[in-house]
Amino acid sequence: MRILKIVEWTVVAIVASLAIYIAYIAIMWSGVFIPKPRMPEVKYAEFPLRIEIEFNGERYIYEDAIVCEYDGVGVNEYGSSKYRRWKERFASGKEYKESYPTILLLDAEHVEIKYHSGEGAYYMDKPYYEIEDRGRFDKDNDGTPYSPRSPNIYIYDKRGGSPGGPSSLSFDFFDTTSEQNPRLREVLSKYGVTLISIEQTPPIENIFK
Repeated sequence: MRILKIVEWTVVAIVASLAIYIAYIAIMWSGVFIPKPRMPEVKYAEFPLRIEIEFNGERYIYEDAIVCEYDGVGVNEYGSSKYRRWKERFASGKEYKESYPTILLLDAEHVEIKYHSGEGAYYMDKPYYEIEDRGRFDKDNDGTPYSPRSPNIYIYDKRGGSPGGPSSLSFDFFDTTSEQNPRLREVLSKYGVTLISIEQTPPIENIFK
């Protein structure tokens, strides 16, 4: 009987320990005790976009706007911090199948060129993510400060390798008027594509309270 009692209490202790552990994990993942980030003053904004290219003597013009809206507070995948969530979409209602609003600029025989909008946080969370938000980490949770994905021009060579380079290249959108601009134009020209103009409203300087 004594042995049975010991076994019984051992089982109870194990079950209780598991229950406490599960409850602890649930509380940590729910983010109950994690401080909330400050609220943004600007919760909605539109960023007009216009891209014009030329291919085989024909001009292609793409005009739209990236709409960014505040979407409440989220907890990162490690349950270590909270962050502001943002939704992004095209003002035109254009649908896309990728992670962020995407425009297929050109789908030719040897090359595919796309515009990726980047994350809503890139447009709306500045300067917070640059200066203060050191609690939100990248996917490896290695202490690297979070940096949202910025808009870019993506070039994919269907033959498996761009002329003199890899099969795909990405150019930061807002760097295309500086050091990346000549390189982007050079790569596009190898496919017979001419970049006429790129215009997009830059991110706002939000205020957080």
